[in-house]
Amino acid sequence: MQEFVGLFVFLLLAISFAFVLGVACNVFLLRKKQPEIKQSNQLQKAFPVQKHLSGETKFIVYAVVFLIFVLETILLLPFAVVYGRLGFFAFVEVCIFSFIMLLGLFYALRKNVLRWK
Repeated sequence: MQEFVGLFVFLLLAISFAFVLGVACNVFLLRKKQPEIKQSNQLQKAFPVQKHLSGETKFIVYAVVFLIFVLETILLLPFAVVYGRLGFFAFVEVCIFSFIMLLGLFYALRKNVLRWK
């Protein structure tokens, strides 16, 4: 049980940090009054436009692609640490995982999602 004390402390700190950030976001960002936006047609009246969500989608796409490849790196790190003990089957699994990730990257490149215009 002694060896898990550090893990529990880290988990407690992570949860408390997320809670503090959530409360701070709610207090400082979400309570501000949003200015009224003129609505010119029925569609805009039915689905009101949120001014704080009107960012460019290309930034969101780049952020999502970045997160995907960061997660891939995080998932490959434990494999790299214990590669010698896992054997050939684990190597094949990692190759399949990397191949699927590369297929997603080539698909995004083919659809011109990652082109900066």
